[in-house]
Amino acid sequence: MVEDAAALKDYLEKFPAGAKLILQRFVALAGEAAVLYGAFQAMAGASSRDAEIFSACRGRWAATLRELIGRDPRTRRRARLHLGLDQSHLGCARGALDGVPARGEPVRLALIGSRRAAALYRDASACITPALEARLAAVFASMPEFHYGQLNLRFQSIEKLGCGEGFAIVGIKGVGSELIDVWDPSLSVAQTYRRMFARQRLLFAIGPPIGRAASSPPSWASFSAVSPSRPT
Repeated sequence: MVEDAAALKDYLEKFPAGAKLILQRFVALAGEAAVLYGAFQAMAGASSRDAEIFSACRGRWAATLRELIGRDPRTRRRARLHLGLDQSHLGCARGALDGVPARGEPVRLALIGSRRAAALYRDASACITPALEARLAAVFASMPEFHYGQLNLRFQSIEKLGCGEGFAIVGIKGVGSELIDVWDPSLSVAQTYRRMFARQRLLFAIGPPIGRAASSPPSWASFSAVSPSRPT
């Protein structure tokens, strides 16, 4: 994370000449969630919401944060990240690692809710409310021809999010968005596959009407021109 203009200048100087990059404002809200949206004919709605629980430890007796990371099976597997031993990840400050959190005090270990950083995904579709659906429907309606995709949100609290308030959009993904709710450890293998097949059925149901309504499909050359190149 870039803290100020000087740090940004230093970062850009190490970037390849002529390369393109995107700068994004950091949203320091406590919660993170992903909302999958699908619209078909007259039906539209948020089909699922997946809460991402950041990797964290809670204070226990007189243990340091470093010791707590080593005791928890989930954080122990990613200890190199949290202890600052992996240069690809911003670890915890040395002072924090050697400090002793108060008993029961939660200590956040990562800035992002990612499985790579030992975050835990939970299915939160039961938390979807009419107010949240209406707010998100207005957001999706503001993007023409958006029929299926995912929003990544940061939010203040579950209560405010349920009211359609207190959240910021930090990412938008289209048809290739990952089905992150299947990573909920409480789901069985059968439930996971049922969800995956349900999403595919929705996509195949949405596709034909959109194709018929389009004036003409893009040519392979025009598609390749706008598609990002990826190393093989």
